[in-house]
Amino acid sequence: MMKITLLLTALGFSPTLLACDLPLIGTWQSDATATMSFNRANARLEERQERFLASLMGKMTLEFTDKQLHLRMPDTQVTVKGELRPFAGFEERNPYKVLFCSERMVVIETPEAFTGESSVKTYFFVNSDSMWAYVGSNSPKTPDLHIREYFTRVR
Repeated sequence: MMKITLLLTALGFSPTLLACDLPLIGTWQSDATATMSFNRANARLEERQERFLASLMGKMTLEFTDKQLHLRMPDTQVTVKGELRPFAGFEERNPYKVLFCSERMVVIETPEAFTGESSVKTYFFVNSDSMWAYVGSNSPKTPDLHIREYFTRVR
């Protein structure tokens, strides 16, 4: 038994990874209704922040393969000071590594788009086709609004 354990450890086997069969794989669409419903009830948003977020949510898609995250945010318009303004979309493709996986959550490590530094993101599952992620940062360049963004599996 000890030899099997050592062999599996040496091969990089992780029972945690097999426990959930990578439930992230697929295409996920931001869910504006669920996101804004939660955030209106639980986050401390100023009215201007709420309007901005409401015009932004629901547009992003995340596509997970077994090794890559493809994030797409289309060009859109957002409300700033009561007026619609253009918001430049973006697209990112980055490798990711699963650090932890369970029935309720997956924690991944992936490089940040602008800095290339490693970052960690946790996705919490509501059910097999719905999940949310905390949207926040400790970066002094980005305000931390303490909000969630919900996603619905579309493929």
